[in-house]
Amino acid sequence: MKKITGIILLLLAVIILSAWGSKPKT
Repeated sequence: MKKITGIILLLLAVIILSAWGSKPKT
């Protein structure tokens, strides 16, 4: 079960990073 939590956290980090990257940093 710990592995699933780690994978979910990784996916969340990737989603947040991609959303952040698509936003213009002004």
